[in-house]
Amino acid sequence: NTAFKAFSESRKKKRDQDILICPLATGWLKGSKQRNKLFLSVNKAIGAVRTEQVMTNELNEAMAGLLVAEAIADYENEEK
Repeated sequence: NTAFKAFSESRKKKRDQDILICPLATGWLKGSKQRNKLFLSVNKAIGAVRTEQVMTNELNEAMAGLLVAEAIADYENEEK
């Protein structure tokens, strides 16, 4: 066992889990230490125009959730 210690998984750096900022109807907005990640999934059958409308609405909702989350974080940091 000690011969393969270099390949042990315990030596790998564990990545911090992303935090869910805002669940969306067709996806989610998550945040890591360095990035905000937006995921949307829309059925192709609804067509390009409707897809654009859905994605625009989801993006607006995600941005609103991000602003609220940032305001809460700023408020919590001020209290400390």
